[in-house]
This record gives sequence, structure tokens and C-alpha cells, in this order.
Amino acid sequence: MTTPAERRDVDAVLQHLDWVRALALRLLGDPAEADDVRQDVWLLTRRIGAPGSGLRAWLGGVVRNVVRERRRASAIRGRHESEAAAAEARRVDRAHEDAALLQEVALQQVVVQRLMALPEHYRSALLGRY
Repeated sequence: MTTPAERRDVDAVLQHLDWVRALALRLLGDPAEADDVRQDVWLLTRRIGAPGSGLRAWLGGVVRNVVRERRRASAIRGRHESEAAAAEARRVDRAHEDAALLQEVALQQVVVQRLMALPEHYRSALLGRY
């Protein structure tokens, strides 16, 4: 059960959620991200409580911190995805290099077999030349 003071805090925060979303939208430029920030701010205020005075300034700081944290997490995620993609590309390149090497070795074996099947005078002439 909530106390009257807690109910006032909730009502005060609810009155500012449109402003919170507008600030997040100005900072991020993405309506969906702004909605997510508004929800994160709401959850944070429910968990840690809101100050008795200076609510709008406090909410502004919370919004900026949430936006900063989301950008940081996005940058880290982007780096991890880039590193994973680069590692996969290197793995694919190594697989292609290995396949090319195997193909070259197989071709060399065919050449040696055909060279060995030649009469001796042709074989010695080719071996002397190459």
C-alpha cells in the first residue's frame, strides 16, 4: 500500500513524463528510443524515489544519464559486433586460403603423376627445363 506522500511523488513524476520523453527525443532523435528512455526513467524513479523539490531538474539529469548509458552500451555493442564480424571474416578467409592450398596441392599431384607417366626422355627434358 502506498502512502499519500508516495502517491504525490508518483503523480508528480507522471506529470513530467511527457517532458521527459521530449527531452529524450531531442537528445536521441529517435521516437522509439525516447519512449524507452521515458520508461527507464519511470522505472528508476519508482525504484529509487524522486526528490521532494527540484523534480524537473533531477529528472533532466536522470534522462541525460540514461541517454549517456544507452549510447555507451550501444557503442560497446557495436564494437563487439564489429570484432565478431572481423573474426568471422578472418575465419572465412583462412578457410578459403586452406581450400586454395589444397586445390593447388591436388593440381601438383596430378602434374607429377602425368610427368611420371611420360617416357623417360620427355620426362628428363621437362625436369631439366622446369
